Amino acid sequence: MIGKVFRMTALLMWLGGLVPATAAGEEEDAVVAGTAGRFWERVEAGGLIEFGGGYRSFGASNRASDIQLTTAELGLGVGLNRWIRADLTFLYENPAGCEPGGFGLDSAFVTFRDEERFPLWMSVGKLYVPFGALLTRFPDDPAVDQPMTLLLGETSEETVAAGWERSGLSVKGYLFGGEMRVAGNRAFPAFGVDVRYEAPAGEGVDVMAGASYISNVADSDCLTETISDNVKALEKSVGGFALYGRIGFRGLFATGEFITALGSFRAGELARADGRGARPSAWNIEAGYRWERFLEIVLKVAGSGETEAIGLPRRRLGLGLNRDLGRNVAASFALLGDRFHPGDVDGKDRGLAALGQVAVRF
Repeated sequence: MIGKVFRMTALLMWLGGLVPATAAGEEEDAVVAGTAGRFWERVEAGGLIEFGGGYRSFGASNRASDIQLTTAELGLGVGLNRWIRADLTFLYENPAGCEPGGFGLDSAFVTFRDEERFPLWMSVGKLYVPFGALLTRFPDDPAVDQPMTLLLGETSEETVAAGWERSGLSVKGYLFGGEMRVAGNRAFPAFGVDVRYEAPAGEGVDVMAGASYISNVADSDCLTETISDNVKALEKSVGGFALYGRIGFRGLFATGEFITALGSFRAGELARADGRGARPSAWNIEAGYRWERFLEIVLKVAGSGETEAIGLPRRRLGLGLNRDLGRNVAASFALLGDRFHPGDVDGKDRGLAALGQVAVRF
């Protein structure tokens, strides 16, 4: 009997000891859950899915058509406090041309900024440097159509960028190591600057203009892939310049962009068809009209110079139609005709492409 009482007393004492521990654990769990809840309230998420079918012909013996997922993108952003924000983007693209394709980390960077108190900001991490504006209203399919200005200018690097913005005027500068090194120069990083003005919106008028400079245009993703097949390092860096603008008024719109190298590469780095060093350039002009939430029609005239080794068209004409199917859902159709440089790296002369695509943003 005494033994039973002893065992019962010991059991009650043990259970009594659990009560405060359980309460403390529940309180701790509540704190953790509350902290996690507040964190997720600050998280912003968004994505893009593009799916379509395309047809491309470079002559009777070189034709292709396909239906495929062209782009899938997922972005996350979180405001850690009032002046620190982190952004992360994952991207899948169908591989074609200069685009490696596949799924991977597209950008990851931290931004220090307080718009209400200070016009200066700084971002560090893997991001696209502000070189050019890469303006287009055509469906962007790596296998069928990408703006030639994008192929010549898009530069993704591990970068330190800073800027100043006020009253529509922005000035941005950046430093990065770059993949295309210059022989004998291992310490000095590549750099660039972008200056842009965007007029305040009002009365249906939309105006934006800007210019960019980069100290080594060979660090653009497409040029890096082409040049790195020929040499391990450049004899000297070749700068790049971009000029761009946009204007719109009551449904009418027009955009234009020009990107060029500021000097010629050595023939062994990037050559023209005649064997001399190339000075690549590209331009893109689009204009059209948009009926409010109904239909948008776009005309394109584009071209490039000394890009035989990259395989860009000498001239491109295009017609595009964009139609809203619902909130953040759009259907697009594009028809493109190309004329290539004599001595094109792939032997192309003329090209015809058609693309139908549905894009969903969320």
